[in-house]
Amino acid sequence: MIQRVSTVSLVAALGVISVSSSAHAAFTINGAVPLLRTPFNAFPDSVLTFTDNIGTTGELIFDEHTYGNPDLGAAFFANRHNAWLSSDGGATAHSFMNQEDFSVSFDINLSATNLTPRKEAGFVISHPVTGTGQFIVTSDNGEIATFSSFFPFTSNLVNDGDGPEYGGTPYTPGTNASVQVIYRHGVGSTQNNDLVKPASLEFIVNGISSGVRYLGNLENGLVDGTQFAFYVQSQPDSVNLATEHNTATFSNVQGGSIIDGDLNADGFVGISDLNIVLGTWNESQNPIGDNPTFLSDLRADPSNDNFVGIEDLNIVLGNWNAGTPPASGSVVPEPASLAILGAGALGLLRRKA
Repeated sequence: MIQRVSTVSLVAALGVISVSSSAHAAFTINGAVPLLRTPFNAFPDSVLTFTDNIGTTGELIFDEHTYGNPDLGAAFFANRHNAWLSSDGGATAHSFMNQEDFSVSFDINLSATNLTPRKEAGFVISHPVTGTGQFIVTSDNGEIATFSSFFPFTSNLVNDGDGPEYGGTPYTPGTNASVQVIYRHGVGSTQNNDLVKPASLEFIVNGISSGVRYLGNLENGLVDGTQFAFYVQSQPDSVNLATEHNTATFSNVQGGSIIDGDLNADGFVGISDLNIVLGTWNESQNPIGDNPTFLSDLRADPSNDNFVGIEDLNIVLGNWNAGTPPASGSVVPEPASLAILGAGALGLLRRKA
């Protein structure tokens, strides 16, 4: 049985807690705005069904078949369909902000009657200033990759110096891959000559993280008004246009603001987040300049001062138990246990000089 610990108990135990608050109103993804057959519509007579049930069952589906004759004047012989994520039930696309930490998670399933030519599905994060970064899974070679714009390059098939990401296992079409993308804001920007800490992205596929990747763009992360879309792009087999059938299903879609103190972005502030801070205690970093240094866990500095200390502990404990509790069977410490832990943490405490 899960037992919740009140913030009052934590305050009494540690005596150093101050509750933090987000600079932006919290939001939840609950729908999508379709933009179909854009920018490619080489097969305008295909039968396309778009289903948006994100707000009810957490599912979004692009289903397309019976492609018919192509538009011979098309620049690229494929169809592409997009669905921009919404926080107002699908009325408008949500505008993601530079200083707004967020997480989007989902299961993706790309199925195709013919694996070649290439079909792909995934998501894009886009703004006219920064361009479009992409996450894709593919049908022809099973690649899972991120690339373009300010996205770091990651791939399960390419060794870019640190080995293939996501376990190096090819994606199998017709099966689910569990995906999460996490954005954490930075402080300052190169553009304004006041960069203190870079913004970051983290991609998690089937439980395997790309690692937290600092972003190096001039704007230091997203530009206010950035939008996020699921998409599918299909290039049908020209010999089997009448029988081609391709489906991209996004299920268990969850997304929105990250709770203050939820360092691992699992939707709950608890012992895992506390362990991240204590496991990196007293570390400092200088992530900019010619000789940058980094924390052993880049998630451990929610105060964004490049030092893991009491300010970061305050953020976690000040929001203790916020969010949805862990799965059944998980252990949340009793108040007495936290008091002992707090006493130990305070014994190790060193303030910055």
